[in-house]
Amino acid sequence: MSQQNKTAVPTSSLMLGVKELYATGIYSDLTISCGARTFKVHKSILHPQSSVFRTLLSGNFKEASPEQGTITLNDDDPKVLQVLLHHLYNFTFDDRSRGAEAEAPFAVRVYAIADKYDVSPLRAMAAQKLTSVADPGPEGLENFIAAIYAIDECCNPKDATLWNIVSPKIVANIDALADDERFFALIQELPALNKALLKRKSITGGGMAEGWEGAEEDGQEYPDDQYIGTYRGRGGHHLGSGRRLG
Repeated sequence: MSQQNKTAVPTSSLMLGVKELYATGIYSDLTISCGARTFKVHKSILHPQSSVFRTLLSGNFKEASPEQGTITLNDDDPKVLQVLLHHLYNFTFDDRSRGAEAEAPFAVRVYAIADKYDVSPLRAMAAQKLTSVADPGPEGLENFIAAIYAIDECCNPKDATLWNIVSPKIVANIDALADDERFFALIQELPALNKALLKRKSITGGGMAEGWEGAEEDGQEYPDDQYIGTYRGRGGHHLGSGRRLG
């Protein structure tokens, strides 16, 4: 059979049907209320993809009234929740709901909500998105810093996934960042960022090693993951005060 006569494999009718359910709300048996937004969804779609929604649908939490067909999620941002729900029906990362918000910090917030509702595929997609858009260069630095603040604010402190994305970018650009007042303010405020940077082997073996001071300033020795000294950038700035991270 010639290449021209081969018939393309059609897209699964089930997949198309699931997408249509979300787009139209047809046969919806559950309404999610979030701020001023409402989303018409389906228990059979949410239940198998999220252990948290599975628990909410049991009706044992104040947010849920599944017998009345509603769940209220006012602690979430409707724009971010929309990405989550779109993913559950379309299996993609679609951040068009972010509006004017920059891609990098929004990707962090999507990662956080995917983690909150235990939707692993979307969590991985959000991490990939952050990897591709986080730029510590001059043009992207403001949004890069916003993303770091979002990681500190939104993400589980025991989850180093996003820190492991941004910290090598910082290390690779440290000569320029050390003289930027915005980065100077950032690293002073966030001990979690200091910790992520210190844990990277490149800090002790590369160009930053000579800048770390204070590891024994009180006469005691500390494991690397419990103490941060003061990093003095090439421009003379002290990037973060010495502190314990408990």
